[in-house]
Amino acid sequence: MQQNNDEDPAWLTNHEEEFLQNIDDDYEITRSRLEKEKEQSIKNIWTYFQDSAQYITQLYKDRQISNEPTASCWLPFQTAAGTVTKLYKESCDGMKRSNDLANQVGYQRRSKEIAEWARSKKRPYIRRDDLLSYLAGKPLPPVSANHHHYHHNNHHLFSSSNVNVSNNN
Repeated sequence: MQQNNDEDPAWLTNHEEEFLQNIDDDYEITRSRLEKEKEQSIKNIWTYFQDSAQYITQLYKDRQISNEPTASCWLPFQTAAGTVTKLYKESCDGMKRSNDLANQVGYQRRSKEIAEWARSKKRPYIRRDDLLSYLAGKPLPPVSANHHHYHHNNHHLFSSSNVNVSNNN
């Protein structure tokens, strides 16, 4: 007697279980990297913001104290401009790193969801229409409208009720 896959919790092969575990692990690792990257980027941007604010404040103070604004303010101006540039660059770089990781997490989440869906089917092959309906987020049409549609149409074309049998030649 053949055991039904719906009743057998261990119907997947060892390789399939390993693949599913790798998909889950990759997703969790990348999601964790994204969270760490976000936190680090926020810390870096905050530090560069504080540095920029400090050097701009210093530039303003030095300008008010100095009698020769152009000569004595040049170095503080360069320092302030450099910190603002670092702030901007870190903001852009942090956003790019986060976006790249977020895209990777999205792809891995998609793989994880498809893998879980495939696992739920509990059969060795997945029908194309099942997969496409899942990816589209739409239910399959009712079986009566889809099942053997072509066969039924051909059957009716050649049934005896549609054939005119007359001997009037």
